[in-house]
Amino acid sequence: MRIRKLRLWLTFMVCGTVSPLALLTATGQQDAANSDALIVRDLAPELGGVQLGRIQTLSERSRSAGSGFRFEHDLNSDGQQELVLLGDYANGERRQSFVLVARPAAGGQWVRSQLFTFDEEFVVGRRYEQYNDRLALFFCTNCDYGGWIEWTGSDYEYRRFPLGGPPAPLPGKE
Repeated sequence: MRIRKLRLWLTFMVCGTVSPLALLTATGQQDAANSDALIVRDLAPELGGVQLGRIQTLSERSRSAGSGFRFEHDLNSDGQQELVLLGDYANGERRQSFVLVARPAAGGQWVRSQLFTFDEEFVVGRRYEQYNDRLALFFCTNCDYGGWIEWTGSDYEYRRFPLGGPPAPLPGKE
């Protein structure tokens, strides 16, 4: 793998079309995406034809607002960062979406905490500071159709937003 990266780097340096920094950034992102795909494969083997969401599919506005498909955040307030990966998978002829929550284990490995599956074909996440940094899920890019992933004290739960729009901000967070 390193030799391949070096060859690519040399090819682009000679041609002068891509800077070394851009190439290293691109290959680093690809390595992270491959690693995330392996995590999903290992922790959710029952999902077939998995595709992780790609940040490039979102508009610049959505990205700058904090939307994405990969989050490392302390969802259960235990002092450790959980990993949350979002994407879609094949369920027969249909595509459906999933959200995988994993916790760190010894040796840098991830352990499955919760797997949510949804009938919708697309899911995107967004952290909201005004809601105590909770993670919201949306099933479209510009709508209020979705809900929260919440820690109940013993497990993660998905709770839909109330009808009529997003919930009101928490007191003192407006």
